[in-house]
Amino acid sequence: MDKSLTLAVIGGDERQVFLASLALADGHAVRTFALDRANIAGAAVCSDAASCTEGADAVLLPVPVMQGDGLLRAPLARTETDVMQVLDAIPAGVPAFGGAVPFRLHARAVQCGVRLIDYLSREELAIRNAVPTCEGALQLAMEQTDCTIQGAHVLVIGAGRIGFLLAVRLHALGAQVTVAARSLRDRARIESAGLAAVDTAQLAQEVHGREIIFNTVPAPLLTGEILRALTPSCIVIDLASMPGGVAPDAEPPTGCRVIHALSLPGKVAPRTAAAAIYATVTATARGGRAVKIGFVMTGSFCTFIKALRAMENLVSLGHSVTPILSEHAGGMDTRFGTADDLRERLRNITGSEIIDSIAGAEPIGPKRMFDVLIVVPCTGNTLAKLSHGITDTTAAMAVKSHLRSERPVVLALSTNDALAASAENIGRLLNRRHYYFVPFGQDDPESKPRSLVSELSLLPETMEAALEGRQLQPILVSF
Repeated sequence: MDKSLTLAVIGGDERQVFLASLALADGHAVRTFALDRANIAGAAVCSDAASCTEGADAVLLPVPVMQGDGLLRAPLARTETDVMQVLDAIPAGVPAFGGAVPFRLHARAVQCGVRLIDYLSREELAIRNAVPTCEGALQLAMEQTDCTIQGAHVLVIGAGRIGFLLAVRLHALGAQVTVAARSLRDRARIESAGLAAVDTAQLAQEVHGREIIFNTVPAPLLTGEILRALTPSCIVIDLASMPGGVAPDAEPPTGCRVIHALSLPGKVAPRTAAAAIYATVTATARGGRAVKIGFVMTGSFCTFIKALRAMENLVSLGHSVTPILSEHAGGMDTRFGTADDLRERLRNITGSEIIDSIAGAEPIGPKRMFDVLIVVPCTGNTLAKLSHGITDTTAAMAVKSHLRSERPVVLALSTNDALAASAENIGRLLNRRHYYFVPFGQDDPESKPRSLVSELSLLPETMEAALEGRQLQPILVSF
């Protein structure tokens, strides 16, 4: 951030206190609200959100921003505050940063003209948070068990940032560690680190005899059947975000405990967690302008859930997203959901009206409506139309019109014939100006040897590279 900004720090725990102190140390003016029990030397204390945010250059909200009852998360405040009132008090055009922002707040922010950025969606913060999360999980295990980590039989579910780091540190402490992971790539990485790896499909056979189980996967993998196989003295430490990894109707056996450990960075290392947030916020404020995105969805219906999550992530990063639906995507009811449900969800996520006609898509380029156009998912049918210049659908017209403004188009593949009939079309587009691909690979080489899908977690990074006129590399990934 530039010097001499006015920052409004609202609600939260000790992380917000340290965050305010870091901003003051950098020369910023700081106002606080809903931090009554904190003593922050040099900060101006405000009695309401409106006076705190008036004239502010940025607003720093807590993580998570909201409690389950719709109140601002503010354990250091003397009174409760409705989180919507806080959002309404932020002046239009002022960026607001928070963590774990629910999408109804994003929708309200769009209405208020506020750029609401979920810093937990930033990859750099997720990486920085992995260390205090792992250390907090180890501390909790030591406090809650009657045995040492050394020699303990431990199962770690998930091999992401937290799961892999946690497994390595448990191994270093002498634990007998097994990691459950879904993909062959992750299991190979685990084994290369000298650890045992199993498929998550084998959980029912792997949980028995474990003294400690750490779950990092935010999906109900721990069903009632699996929990019944636990050793009675086993402790399950669930690190996944709510609703966690334990099925709602699952009951552990007598003597077995399930601990849902949320917000560990803020509990065990608030100073370190605050420094990570501050580094992310300042970097985002310097280089993270709001990008106007046209988000085209075509008819790979089985990919819609992943596509919607990718859209949610872009909104969380503070970007302005407008949905664009092909005729098939916007008009067909399938076993994956109805067209009406899809439209409602798109409006709720983006707060924008949907473009769903050739006539509606035609002005995209002349009016320079978007900085970047992304097609997620991009089917073989759409690839063929783009490759051969056919514009008989809303999706194809959107791309054609957008290219008139010499701006980038990002394609996220999802097609079963990518290494067959669509291969030639992919090759053509790889060699055309302004086309960029989200890195892709074979999702199921045994059952679908000609299928390719893009790794949607790389979509933000691909988009940023495309805006700079370069293709993100490597373009081929393994699943």
